[in-house]
Amino acid sequence: MIKGRILTLFIITALCVQSIFSVEVKKIGTVSAAFLNIPVGTRAISMGGAFVSVADDGSAIYWNPGSIANFSSKSLYFYHSPWLSILDFSYASAIVPLGRYGVIGLNGTVLRSGDIEITTYNNQWGTGETYSATFSSAGFAYAMRLTDRFSIGANIKYISERIYNCSASNIAIDLGTLFETPFDGIILGVSITNIGTAMRITGEDLNTFVDVAPTIEGNNDNIVAELKTDYFDLPTTMKIGISWQKILFGSNRFQVAIEGVNPNFNSQYLNVGIGFYLFNGIINLSAGNNELFLENSEKGRAVGINIDLTGLSRYGIKIGYSFQYMKHLPDVEGLSIEFLIK
Repeated sequence: MIKGRILTLFIITALCVQSIFSVEVKKIGTVSAAFLNIPVGTRAISMGGAFVSVADDGSAIYWNPGSIANFSSKSLYFYHSPWLSILDFSYASAIVPLGRYGVIGLNGTVLRSGDIEITTYNNQWGTGETYSATFSSAGFAYAMRLTDRFSIGANIKYISERIYNCSASNIAIDLGTLFETPFDGIILGVSITNIGTAMRITGEDLNTFVDVAPTIEGNNDNIVAELKTDYFDLPTTMKIGISWQKILFGSNRFQVAIEGVNPNFNSQYLNVGIGFYLFNGIINLSAGNNELFLENSEKGRAVGINIDLTGLSRYGIKIGYSFQYMKHLPDVEGLSIEFLIK
């Protein structure tokens, strides 16, 4: 009874979010915490981001928190990318199965700018001082199997943005579900990420001095005032995907995935990806394409390779590399490593 109510509640939530997003309104550049849209994981990225119905490695919490219910081993995952050549982006997760009690996970994301020289109106070549910007999130995930084919999960996370002496913070939740269909190798996945209230930035750098009565002589013309910023929504996104896996010959497998993406800050688009698992899964070659049918899309093709080194260690070790082609911005490369413990 309880499991049925949970499933019904999730379906109702998905339909409500879908109805809200179905209005074709372009709100490009109008959300806060945009760093939450940066994809993680070499396999996921190399498959063009079509990963909501796959999500079977350490990056799974980001793509579909419900998918971690299928984990039977402990996972420690790290991903790093010099994002757009000028920023430093990192993601880490730890996933622990609890048997019949479900699966829990911790995850964190950090995007850093490095030192930026401070300039002012009177010192346009720099004051000799520097500042930095840091954007981060930390989350706790839980997932469980409702049936032998259906799993559901959630990730609650704390979001923080800091630019010099100004900051903003918020709480958000990600929801995800995975359904293994009766058809051989076909899996459906749905996720709704970054659900939360709007946030705005505050801090002492927004303070200024004003003269509240400039026409009156002798008054205090240095009253401290605050520049009030607007509230901006979180980048809430709904994804619905399907994947199919087929054994080709021997131990070699083929996988294809397609995913529809419906964000609240842009138009709808598709991600597609394929993967080849060779030599009993030791080598995985992936390729994909992002943002199909999206007007003025920035991302394009992506490729990657992941290698399973489990046979060389008492622990499961997987390493990966991904390359994301960008149309105007610098291309993005990423590296990952995952440790699996039975």
